[in-house]
Amino acid sequence: MTLTTPHSPPVPVLGYAGRVPRRVRPAPLWWRLGVMLGSLYLPYAWLLFDPYPWSDYRWTWVKLWPILPGLFTAIVRSPRASNLQEFSVMGAATVLCVAGFLLLAARSRRWYPIPAMLALVLSACNSWFAYAIFRA
Repeated sequence: MTLTTPHSPPVPVLGYAGRVPRRVRPAPLWWRLGVMLGSLYLPYAWLLFDPYPWSDYRWTWVKLWPILPGLFTAIVRSPRASNLQEFSVMGAATVLCVAGFLLLAARSRRWYPIPAMLALVLSACNSWFAYAIFRA
């Protein structure tokens, strides 16, 4: 006894199950690293768009942009240190911070938005602090 006759079409066995959802492809590595760097450095874009005049003071701050994520560590370390010491501490803290967040973004394909949001919040707070110093 057969379930189908020679003239009837085959019965779809899993026709009741519906479509199988496609798996979402995780973001590629270059995208995750770009999002992380944007989260760390874009809060300091006020350096370019602030109505403050373009003087040597402002250009100094623009030149400090690569190490600005480490600003808070330089202030906490010693408020009376020389510029070289402060910039060195800021640079070292920035390298450690950026390397740590990039490592988290590179290791986690699915969960990279969590450290990216954390980096954005911390960088925004630090940027607010930097803006207060800039305008003082």
